[in-house]
Amino acid sequence: MTRGYFTSTPSFYHIDLGTRYTINPYIGIKADSGYDKFKNNYNSREFDSNYIRMDIQAVADIGYALALYNRADPVGILFHAGAGVSQLRSGTNQDKMINLIYGFTGTLKVSRNVSLSADISSLMHTKQSLNFDGRTKTDAESALKNNLLNSSLGLIYFFRR
Repeated sequence: MTRGYFTSTPSFYHIDLGTRYTINPYIGIKADSGYDKFKNNYNSREFDSNYIRMDIQAVADIGYALALYNRADPVGILFHAGAGVSQLRSGTNQDKMINLIYGFTGTLKVSRNVSLSADISSLMHTKQSLNFDGRTKTDAESALKNNLLNSSLGLIYFFRR
């Protein structure tokens, strides 16, 4: 963020939607998109920026792979990592970047087709030229800097054969 600009922590302006294909009980592939809104808090200069991303990720069920549980257990511990593209918009300013994402998702099965999920993901960006407030240039355009940390709660619906 630019000096004098702050967001509320935590910020509840995050939406994530994705789909996952399980290749076998250990690994899968995931495509997802996310939306974050950065808005000033009460002691900050005023700003409003929108961040969207699309990613492709590999997913590993590390709990199953490490024999911490079996397929009948209602819990899951997933690790995911991949890459994608991101875009930041603030007023007339626009910034396109490349992201690397990784994180962990815990799941709790509530029925045959539905699980609750809790996810924490970290995103690192390259080719980012604007700070997340959209006001000033960042000096980290080529490095993997300007991290974004997301945590979310959600539902997973399983389409079964």
